Order: sequence, then C-alpha cells, then structure tokens
Amino acid sequence: MGRETRAAIFAFGILVVGMSVIPPVLFGGQPTATAQDLGDPWVSFIFNYQTLIAGVLAVGAAYATVRQMQRSDIRSDERHEELVRFGLRADKIKVERFLTPQFSHLERCFAEVARLNDALAATSEEHVAETVAENMDAISSISGSCHEILNRPIWIETADLFHGSLAFCLGNTRLTGNGFTQTAGAAYSANKSRKNFSDLIDPADFVGQLDRVAANHSFISAAKTVPESTRKLKDQLAELLSELKVLAAFYRIRL
Repeated sequence: MGRETRAAIFAFGILVVGMSVIPPVLFGGQPTATAQDLGDPWVSFIFNYQTLIAGVLAVGAAYATVRQMQRSDIRSDERHEELVRFGLRADKIKVERFLTPQFSHLERCFAEVARLNDALAATSEEHVAETVAENMDAISSISGSCHEILNRPIWIETADLFHGSLAFCLGNTRLTGNGFTQTAGAAYSANKSRKNFSDLIDPADFVGQLDRVAANHSFISAAKTVPESTRKLKDQLAELLSELKVLAAFYRIRL
C-alpha cells in the first residue's frame, strides 16, 4: 500500500469519526437533571461517553504524531548517512586503491606461509633441518615477498585512514616479518656453507671435515628457529588480514 493511499484512508477515517461525533454534539438535545436519555440513542451515546471518545481520539492523534516523528527521523537519518557517504567518498576511493591489490597479495603470502607452517608442524624435531633444507626456496620467496608487500609506500600514504588496531597490527607484522627475514637469511647462509663444504672438502682433509661438521651444526641450529618464526608470521598475517577486512567493511568495500 502506497503512502498516498494510506494518507487517504486515514483522512477518510478522521472525516467519518468527525461527522459521527461533531453534529450530535452541536445539534443534539440537552440532558435533563434526572435522566441521561436524550431521546436519540446516538446523541445519548455521544453525550454519555464523550470523555471516552475524546480520550480515544487523543490517543489516535498522539499515535499519528509519533508515527510522523518517526518518519521524519528516518528521513533525517537517511539524509545524514547520505551526507556522510558523500563526505567519505574521497577517503573510500583512497582506501579502495590501497586494498587493491595489497589485500590479495597478502592473502597469497599468507597461503604460502600457512603451507610452510603445516609442513614444519608435521615434521619431528630431529628432521626439522631436512624439511627446512627442502623448503629453502619457498622460505626465501616468502621472506622477499612479505618484506616487499609490507614496505610498499602506499601503506604510508594511506596510514592516516587506518584505525588504531590496524596501525598497531601493521607495526607488529613488520617486526615479525623482519624477524622471519633474519631467520630465513641465517638458515639460507648456513645451508649454503654446509653445501659448499660437502662439495669441496676432501674426505682426507681432517680440518676440512671438522669445518664441515661445524657447518652442519650451524645449519641445524639455524633451521630449528624457522618453525617458530614461521608460526608467528602466519598468526600475524592472519590478524593483519582481519584488520584490513574491518577497514573495508567500514568503507563498504567488497574484497
């Protein structure tokens, strides 16, 4: 039912009530001192229950007033939201350009970290070094991609639109990413030295064999730090992605 139809029905109802009440009040007879029967049943009803009728009409008028106020408030809220959206339009465009393609790049980086974390979590402690050596290319790739994504200039250009928890989370993620980069670098260097000793040292060279053993121990020590560093980076990236979703939701941006 449209607004005009409802208004017409309401006006017709008011007219019917008014015509039923006002003429008997104006032109009906007056009560005697001993009786309330005025001869006309409808006039008598109006006179006897005029207080009740007035109360009902007052409640109806109050209801109509409240409904009108509610409609006015709704229109005011809609107008306010429209003005807010218009005012945030420039910020929304800026955030949208920031999230594209940073969010999807971070999702891919997170997926790579999650796969590495699963591989390391499924490995016993005594075989961690072997798993790290097998995934060294992936570790190096993750280290480089995370560092590149998290240090793009657009993060700084959009930082004034970040909410507090996002800014805090970004700082923690960068620190965690730097820690992973250092861990990955140490493991990569130790693995390279270990391979060099294995390829170049003469089995008859006792000193060289000692250096090879030392290089193996160095790699094993470095490799043992990779699982924990990977887990921290995975958790931190998950939190950062969650905060970016909050930012997108605030500006009504679909990811």
